[in-house]
Amino acid sequence: ANAVGVPRFGFVVANTISKKATQRNIIRRRLRECARRNLEALMIPVDVVIIAKHPLRTTPYRELEPEMLRSFNTIKMRPPSSGGTVPCRAEKRRSAHRVTVKQ
Repeated sequence: ANAVGVPRFGFVVANTISKKATQRNIIRRRLRECARRNLEALMIPVDVVIIAKHPLRTTPYRELEPEMLRSFNTIKMRPPSSGGTVPCRAEKRRSAHRVTVKQ
């Protein structure tokens, strides 16, 4: 659990996704907006780091949102002290994103 008492998010979009900062920022904004819209699904005090992978650049928002909700539900079911990595369902088919949790 974090000291703030609410979920906090960090977003990582590496240079390997795109050499252009504008494209990386667009991906980061899409992830941030998806997390903001679904914040009520994860109202536990955790630190979440979302690491973008290559297919995310072309993944439509309507496919991104269910994956993030599924990851949030997985995070909620974990024991409070565990933490670790929660791969999204697309992880098995060349990852759309990976969620790292620090509890």
